[in-house]
Amino acid sequence: MGGAVARPTRWNYQTQINMIQDSDRSEVKDIQRRMQAVIKYDFDKQVDTLSNIIEGLYANRLIVHDAFNKTIKTHDFNYKDEFAKSFHVDTVGDVNDGAKHNIPNAKLNDTNKGLYDYPNAKKMVLTETSKVHNDYEFVPVNETLPKITSQIASLKNLNLTMLVYGNTQINAGDVINFSVPVMRVPGSKEPIQNPYTSGRYLIMAIKHTMSLEAQSHEMTLKCMKDSVRTPYPTEEDALIVGKDNTRDINIYNEDISEL
Repeated sequence: MGGAVARPTRWNYQTQINMIQDSDRSEVKDIQRRMQAVIKYDFDKQVDTLSNIIEGLYANRLIVHDAFNKTIKTHDFNYKDEFAKSFHVDTVGDVNDGAKHNIPNAKLNDTNKGLYDYPNAKKMVLTETSKVHNDYEFVPVNETLPKITSQIASLKNLNLTMLVYGNTQINAGDVINFSVPVMRVPGSKEPIQNPYTSGRYLIMAIKHTMSLEAQSHEMTLKCMKDSVRTPYPTEEDALIVGKDNTRDINIYNEDISEL
């Protein structure tokens, strides 16, 4: 897309009631609706905050040593600050909303910092020597490695597996739109789409399954998304970490006193 606009969606998928076939079961009434139906889906992995911290998704630190200039420089990566500088899966058009990241904007009360303010969560050391090939200079590693580290970790979040009807018009690398309603009690009003799990997904892999006997063609899609369609709510007050002012209770002593 030339870096000027986000990649458009290739296909729309949505969860819906099983297709109603004709009495002779020879053809489907609405082919387009069937091609957009999801036979089965499952979220293999939601957002794993602990793994994201360890792998440097939210923050990481890069220490670069230059043997020619005899320098050591430290570069800190902040996920929140860098998010709005590039397109993501749920970016629509040419406007990148910096609030669509997959971590709520919340801070801890003891430090008043977010998870993206701790670069020591993952520390990397690399040698980048100047003048290796006369005047040729490589792309500065501090501009690539911290972001690559964060993006690779983001591939493991919001992983979706879908079983759909065969469609050779989509390929790995395409962006699709997936709609799933919010789970609510029976008898609720019109279904509403889940603001966080619905939206645009990137196809990482496709497995085609064809059966001549059953005259069927199905696909298993492995998808991911590194952002959400609707930004998470912002916490104005810092989260409480540690011991609060409530008294300690020993359940065993409480049971004895009741007896």
